[in-house]
Amino acid sequence: MVVGDRFVDWNDWSKVIRHYATQQGFSLWRIKNVRIRHIIKCENLDSTWKIHASPLHDGVTWQIKFLRGKHSSAKIDRNSMTSYSWIAKTLYKEYKVTLEMEVADLQNFLMEMSGLDSPDYIIRRAKRLMRD
Repeated sequence: MVVGDRFVDWNDWSKVIRHYATQQGFSLWRIKNVRIRHIIKCENLDSTWKIHASPLHDGVTWQIKFLRGKHSSAKIDRNSMTSYSWIAKTLYKEYKVTLEMEVADLQNFLMEMSGLDSPDYIIRRAKRLMRD
C-alpha cells in the first residue's frame, strides 16, 4: 500500500485493508470509520503505523491520502480481523478441489497459507458457508 492507491468503492477499500492487516498479522483500530473518511492505525499502542483514506470528488472512488510509519510489532496468530466469511473466501478454491476436507485440514491449510490460527467454531462456520 502506498499513498495515492485508489479503490473502486468503499467496499473494495474495506476488503483490501482487512486483507492487508490479516496478511501482515495485525489488528486494526478504526479511529474514524465513517463514509467520508477512514483513519486507521495498528491496534498495538507501540506501533506508529497509521493510514487515512477518503473518497475522491466523485464520491465513489476511495484513495489513500496518507500513510505514516511502518508496521513493526510482532505478528499475531489469532487475528480479530479474520471473520468466518473472510476465511471462506480465502479457502474456497482449496475447498472446492477437495470437498471432503475436515475442520482440522482447513485449519492447517489456513495456518500454512497465512500463518493464522482460528478457533474450530469459526472454521466450521466458514465450511458451512463454503458448502452452501
